[in-house]
Amino acid sequence: MSPIDFASVAQEKPARGRLAGKVALVTGVARPRGIGNAVAQLYAREGATVCLTDIAPEVEDCAKRIMDGGGKAYAYRADLTKLDQVAAMAAAIVKEHGRIDILCNAAGKSVPPRPPFIEMTEEYWDLVLDRNLRTMFNCCKAVVPHMQRRTRYRIISLLALVYLAAAGTAVFGVVVNLWFYFT
Repeated sequence: MSPIDFASVAQEKPARGRLAGKVALVTGVARPRGIGNAVAQLYAREGATVCLTDIAPEVEDCAKRIMDGGGKAYAYRADLTKLDQVAAMAAAIVKEHGRIDILCNAAGKSVPPRPPFIEMTEEYWDLVLDRNLRTMFNCCKAVVPHMQRRTRYRIISLLALVYLAAAGTAVFGVVVNLWFYFT
């Protein structure tokens, strides 16, 4: 089974302008064929001003692709496992764009190699949780206070289950249950 090219999926439907005038923050956009990148492209095609974040420098590439297609995109590099960096980014977005209407948590990553649970170290456990839960927690913690000033806002948290299944059953169960807590 070949991986899904989410970027091409995002291009399949015509834009309707449903997000015109909205400011969206999308996390985890560095992979060109990843979910976060596809969501960002789709939001931009629907008229949103898209604020993109990732720890990887390829966040700039995603912004360039959106701007080359006529959309509005701004790149913000941040380590989403660090609340102070996320809070500073959220404050900068609000200062520059006036608000955040949509938060799409798409950051997450598999953590190979997958050890059996009995051999799993505390460091491995922390790494999986940091990459797949702490990022979501920090983004919600930093962005929600800005959103609550408005009457309408949306938070969408995506979870790539295939990544977590690869991390092992014990990790998978914990992350999925905690993810549901945030949504």
